[in-house]
Amino acid sequence: MRMILINHLCLSRCFFGQYLPEDMHKTTNTLRRASALGLALTCATAELRAEEIAADATTSQDLVPYVVVATRTPLTLDRVSPSVSYISAEEMEFWQDRTLTDVLKRETGVTIRSNGAYGAVSSVFTRGTNSNHTSYFLDGRRLPIAFSGQFNAESIGLNNLESVQFQKGASTVNYGSSGIGGVLDLQSKRVLGEDVNSVSLETEVGSNDSYRGAVSTLVSNENWAMSLGVSAFNTDNERDNDSAEEHSLHSRFDYLLADDLTFELLGQYTEVEKDVPGSAGFPSPEAWTENQYWMLSPGLCYVTDEMNMHLFYARSVSKLEGKGPLSVTDDEINSDEISLQVDYTIFDALLLTSGALYRNDELKRNSTGYSNNVSQFGGFLQAVWQLNERIELRAGVRGDNYSDYDESLSGNFEVIYNILEWNASVFAKVSNSYAPPRPNDLAYDYDTSTPINPEEGVSYDFGYRQQLLEGQLEWSAVYFYNAINDLIDFNYLGFIDGDYRYDVYNITEAETQGVELSVDYTPVGYMSFGAGYTYLDTEDKNAGRRLLRRPRHTVQVSTSIDFSDAIRVGLSGTGYHDSPDAGGKGDDYFLVDCVVNWQITKDLSLFGRVDNLFDKKYNVVGVGDSAYPALGRAAYVGARLSF
Repeated sequence: MRMILINHLCLSRCFFGQYLPEDMHKTTNTLRRASALGLALTCATAELRAEEIAADATTSQDLVPYVVVATRTPLTLDRVSPSVSYISAEEMEFWQDRTLTDVLKRETGVTIRSNGAYGAVSSVFTRGTNSNHTSYFLDGRRLPIAFSGQFNAESIGLNNLESVQFQKGASTVNYGSSGIGGVLDLQSKRVLGEDVNSVSLETEVGSNDSYRGAVSTLVSNENWAMSLGVSAFNTDNERDNDSAEEHSLHSRFDYLLADDLTFELLGQYTEVEKDVPGSAGFPSPEAWTENQYWMLSPGLCYVTDEMNMHLFYARSVSKLEGKGPLSVTDDEINSDEISLQVDYTIFDALLLTSGALYRNDELKRNSTGYSNNVSQFGGFLQAVWQLNERIELRAGVRGDNYSDYDESLSGNFEVIYNILEWNASVFAKVSNSYAPPRPNDLAYDYDTSTPINPEEGVSYDFGYRQQLLEGQLEWSAVYFYNAINDLIDFNYLGFIDGDYRYDVYNITEAETQGVELSVDYTPVGYMSFGAGYTYLDTEDKNAGRRLLRRPRHTVQVSTSIDFSDAIRVGLSGTGYHDSPDAGGKGDDYFLVDCVVNWQITKDLSLFGRVDNLFDKKYNVVGVGDSAYPALGRAAYVGARLSF
C-alpha cells in the first residue's frame, strides 16, 4: 500500500530532484532522455538537460515520482510492477516513522518480527523469505550487515532521506547476493542545483521516559550542495533492563567538477546501546548489546546525452559487542566495495545498463578467535526495451565469482503490457537469485565435515494494476511464488568450549507463495483510504511444516483526513493471523496507531501520535515462557521548527 504525498512540491524541483512532469512517462518520451535524467537520481548533477524537461512540462503541471530500485535506472511508478513501492519523505513525516520497520509495516507482503520493545532486534520477512534475504542499500551502496547476515532495520535514522524504494521479489541481477526476497534502496536528499538553505530542529517526548531530538540541514550554491541529518533517541521501554539509546548521522555532499562530471561523498553512522531483558519466562537482568556501524563512500558521476557512468568506492564497518547470561559477543565485519555502472542508449527505445563489482569482507569473531576473508567479483548486463506504447521488455544476466563458494549465474526477464482502453497494466516476471552463507553460518558451524552451499531461489511474479474514477481509485493484485533450494538451517548442539555451538546445514527445499492485494482511494482531496491484504503459504520441504513466524493472513488499513489546511490526522492498522512459532501458535493481533500533525505557522509545526491505541496485549515473538512481550499503549508529542 502506497500513499504518495507530493501535494506541496514546486515545479522547479523536476529539474533536479525525484519528481518529473506526469507526461514524461509517455512513449513520445525517449529512453535517451530517461538515461540523462538518471543522473538526477544517482548522481545529483545540476546539468540535467533542463530545456528538454521544460518542453514536456508545458503540457502538465502534475508531478510524479521516479524510482530507480527496479532497474537501477529511473522509471515512473506506472512503468514498474505493483511489487515495487515508493515511500516518500512526506509520507514518512506524516506517519511519524522513526525506523525502517515503521515504514515497512504498511507494506503488503512484509512481516515484521522483533524481540520485544523499541531497539530490539527485528526480522523482516519479505514474501515469507528469511530476514537475511532482503538487502539494504543507500544510494546504491550496500549497507553494512551484522554477523546474522541482516541489516539493523530497527535502528537506522530516516532523517535526510528523500524516499525509501522497495522491490519485492528476486533482485540478484541488479544488486548481487542476498536478494532472494527483495531489496530496499534508501535515497538521500539531493539539492545540487537548487536554491536552498534551510535548517530544521525537531524534539519529541513520550511514554516510558522517551526522548528524541533531530537536526537536519540543506545547503546549496552554484557548484556544491550538502544535506545532513542527525538524530538521537533514548527510552526505558516497559520491562526491567530494557532501555535503548540510539545516535544516527546521515550526510551527502555533491560538488560539480565540470558540466558533466560530479563528485559525491556519502557518510552514514549509527550507534545503538540496548539492554536485553530476555524472554518472559527467562529474564536476563544484566545482558546488553552495543552495535556500531558506519559507511563512507566517495564517487564520481559522468553524464552525456547517450551515456551515464557512476563509479564509487565504499568502506563500511559493523561492530557488535554484548554480554549474555552465559557468554560475551565481540563481532566485527570490515567491508571494501568498488562498483561501476554504465547506462548507454543504443537507440531511442533501447537502454543498456552494465555494471561490475568487487567486494571484500573481513569477518572477525574476537570472542572465539574466528576470522575469515570472503571476496566477490561480479558483473551484470541489463536491457530495457520499450517496443511501443503497449509493450515493454526487460531482461538481465549476472555472473559472480566467490573466493569460498562456487560461481553463480543469475538472470531475469520481465514483460509489461499496457491495456490503454482500461487504464490498466499487466506485469509478468521470472528471475533467479542466490544468498551465500551468512557470517554466523560460517562462524557458528561446529561440524565442518558437511560443507554449506549458498542458497538459491527462483521467483515468479504476475501482477495487474488499474486506475478507475479518473485516477481517484487504484487497485492492484500480485501473485508470487518463490522456490528456494539449499535453504540454510541449524541445530543447536549446546554450550561447548565457552560458546554456543550449532550444526549448520542446507535444507533440501522451501517454498513461499501468495497473493498481495492493494487499494488506494481518494474520494475527495482532503481524505484518502488505503487497504492491503496478503495471503501467504510457506513450506519447509525438509521438515514438512510451515516456516516459523510467517502469518498466513496479513491486513493493513489506513486513512488520512485534512480537517483544515493546517491539521491532518491519520489512522493505520496492521493485523497478523495464523502464525506458527516455536513451541506452538503465535498470537493473533490487530494494532491501531494514530497520528496528528498541526502546521501552526510556515516554520513551526506540532505533532503527536499514539502507538497501540487500544492497548492490545500480545507477544510479538514466541510462545509461553519463551515469548517476548510487545509494548502497550504509548503516546508521544513533539515540535518541529524550520527556518
